[in-house]
Amino acid sequence: MHTIKRIVGSAAALATWSMAPAFAQDKPVESTLFTGDVITLMSKGDKFKGVLAEDKPDQNSTAPGRTKLKVINDTTKNDKRVLTVRVIDVPCVGNEVAKVTSFSQALSSAKTDAKHCAENTLVEEGHNYKIEKDELDSFGFRRTGFIYGGLIIPYKYFRHDKSLEPGTTIGPFLGYRLGQTGWGVSVVGTLGIASIKLNVVDNGAVKEQTVQGLSRAIGLMFDLAKSDDPFRFGIMLGKDRVGSNTVINYPHEGHSWLAMQLGWEFGR
Repeated sequence: MHTIKRIVGSAAALATWSMAPAFAQDKPVESTLFTGDVITLMSKGDKFKGVLAEDKPDQNSTAPGRTKLKVINDTTKNDKRVLTVRVIDVPCVGNEVAKVTSFSQALSSAKTDAKHCAENTLVEEGHNYKIEKDELDSFGFRRTGFIYGGLIIPYKYFRHDKSLEPGTTIGPFLGYRLGQTGWGVSVVGTLGIASIKLNVVDNGAVKEQTVQGLSRAIGLMFDLAKSDDPFRFGIMLGKDRVGSNTVINYPHEGHSWLAMQLGWEFGR
């Protein structure tokens, strides 16, 4: 009869696992790219360059606070990130500020100054403009949008028996990110394949055996952009199921686990 030797994780092991170093990266990862996101300016912005000739690309266009933009491209040019945005909403009616029409707008700290609506350099709704990411940061903005990508969870902490065990989950994730200049939080979910390593005692000999299962999890991912390389941390809560198609009794079948990140990211 097979018996399973459990790996009990100590607090020190959990801390070491949680504080794994960040992976090197040559370009922004999914969680920091802006493509598809909606941006609301917190204050007046300038240095928007029109894409079409009719929008005078050789001149700077301006956008008052509370202007809403949709990012349609996020590229790097001459070592600088350049966003192409479509103007969704300019909060002006003529030379006056448009009335707040939603509860979220009423609560928002983004405000529109009436004198900015009177400028003749305003961006136009439905038109596309380019702007450098660094310039956008100086205006301040609120950002929302979906994120997706690949996810890897190498270790899991099982709460029912307080054990830390290897059991890599690999799969896609889908989530929704919101935040402002300098920080963001994403609510994500995943459904992936779990590769679970078990130590099996067979006739007095310890053997390692790998079984496959299905993982599902939800969680939160945070990023703080205090430098060129954002710091990330987060937590995932999930369950693994191996099923009844194996002769090995998986002791964590259906039990919930926790996985944490600190200084590195699941989505690599």
